Amino acid sequence: MKQWIIGVGLFLASLSANALMMEFVPPNDPIGHVYTSNFNDGYASGRGIQFEMSADESINGVGLYHDLTNIDLSFELHQLSGTSGIIASGSRDVSTQGLEWIDFSFSEILLNAGMQYRLDFLFHGQGNQNFFYNNANSTFSQGSFSNIDGTLGGSTENVVMAAARVSLNDTIAVPEPSPLALLGMGMLLAGAIRLNSRRPDQIR
Repeated sequence: MKQWIIGVGLFLASLSANALMMEFVPPNDPIGHVYTSNFNDGYASGRGIQFEMSADESINGVGLYHDLTNIDLSFELHQLSGTSGIIASGSRDVSTQGLEWIDFSFSEILLNAGMQYRLDFLFHGQGNQNFFYNNANSTFSQGSFSNIDGTLGGSTENVVMAAARVSLNDTIAVPEPSPLALLGMGMLLAGAIRLNSRRPDQIR
């Protein structure tokens, strides 16, 4: 019975572990660079990405790759075409252990095909390290997101792009089972075989 409980727990845990996070990585600089230390580097006016949707896509979170200590980090997701305005926002005090993904969750939002959006991250004070991709102001596409470019203060004229990602609210998470799911399914199978091999008077 204990083996069954552990197996079910591992399998269920694997379902949440398979959340699909899309990190935006420009093909002309897939590794990126740590450019400065102990400097704000433009986040006081907002840094992030701008993009256009080539297909409908639902998201329920955004993230920034950064190194911060006791910094009030906020984000704003703007719709730039159609009915323009801020469609999601949030903030919290952040401390990281070196460069880490800092994620914000929110209720599902549908990004519509043909619409333009901008994702800004803002903070005052100094970052410990500032990570950027040098995409040389060259736009690119990734999944349903097209014309992706870095922004600074709402402008796409800057040559670098902050490392950002979104959480896709997608039922098709990963094409292959995760190791956690395989372990859970294996323990369930082992438990079933063991249960079936017992005599009726041994089953409790």
